[in-house]
Amino acid sequence: MECSGCKRGRIARQSEIYNTVLAATQLAEISFRSELNLSSSDINDYLIPSLTGYTNMLNSFINQILDTMKKTETNQFASIKGQKDENARKQQQSQLIYTKQTISIIQIRLNTSLTQFCSRLPKIKKNPTTNALIIPRIRLLSQIACAVEACQIYLELQRDLQYNSDTLAPVPPSVAFSTFRAASIREMLNPSNAQYKAKIQDELNQCVANVQNITMLVTY
Repeated sequence: MECSGCKRGRIARQSEIYNTVLAATQLAEISFRSELNLSSSDINDYLIPSLTGYTNMLNSFINQILDTMKKTETNQFASIKGQKDENARKQQQSQLIYTKQTISIIQIRLNTSLTQFCSRLPKIKKNPTTNALIIPRIRLLSQIACAVEACQIYLELQRDLQYNSDTLAPVPPSVAFSTFRAASIREMLNPSNAQYKAKIQDELNQCVANVQNITMLVTY
């Protein structure tokens, strides 16, 4: 059984990550506005660091939940799926650092941001100053898509740990990667992004590889 101190620590971590995602999303939103009347120093000193910081934070979040799932999968996931021992399942659930509710809320928040930000890309007016944000924006969207997919796998594994998992409804499929891929292709086809096409393609390829790695965690 999970000790009270461990439980409090887990709850604190869950609250912290959600608040961090919320604050970072609100700050990143500035970089996706259709018109930005900012100097190059403002963009270089504030907007790019905020996008990069959010990207790095999501990368850490993804690695954290993937590491947790890898350990759980390696230890007992395969055997527990075939067991009827409810106590064993509860013990495994207590080892997961985030609850289903926390991951669901974070996934919804990230999904909403991804959809909104991707829909805004074609409306953003470009100029030599704001063009510096093109790749950092794409890089962030790629990481958001990967984070949503990681949350998806986490929720699916948590579902498998339920005692009555065979009777539970499946976790709704994620469309995060499809959303990002469509936005990336649209940006690559935009003539005004000609000089950035190769870099956008690189980010899309990296996202494909990352999502495949995430999916393989439960496929194999």
